[in-house]
Amino acid sequence: MKPGPKPKPRSRCKAGECQALGDLSTGFCGKHRQRFQRYGDPLHPFQRAMSGEGTRRDDGYIVVTRNGVTKYQHVMVAEQALGKALPVNAVVHHVDENPSNNDPSNLVICPDDAYHLLLHQRLRAFAATGHYDWRLCCRCSTYDAPENLHVGPSTYHSACNVSASRR
Repeated sequence: MKPGPKPKPRSRCKAGECQALGDLSTGFCGKHRQRFQRYGDPLHPFQRAMSGEGTRRDDGYIVVTRNGVTKYQHVMVAEQALGKALPVNAVVHHVDENPSNNDPSNLVICPDDAYHLLLHQRLRAFAATGHYDWRLCCRCSTYDAPENLHVGPSTYHSACNVSASRR
């Protein structure tokens, strides 16, 4: 059997004094490649939180490190309230939609992302109409009661659908 080509030797990460192995495409290790992609600077001063302290991300979520494990603070609070780790597909919802408010009374553990998205859909409907169950017509962009709409993969008024198909 003929030996294949020798793999190219990997060099050290080209970010500062990092000693990790860099990949062939960028020359950065995984950590510095991520920082370069996110911030445009492989040496961006992102610092992990010390034990018990939290750092606020740009999107408002708080990250906490405890016993060497780094997680979102709202996930830790939900797990503590639940008394065990969250199920695999579970998502934690902030009732007031403020990602920094991690009070247990402000958190809802959703079984999956579909349920979480349903909560946000119902909150938008309530904010617009005062009715949680009203749906948005995809044709005319107005909310209406479900009995006045065709509800399926897309939700629309019959009249809106007829006029859209005529155009």
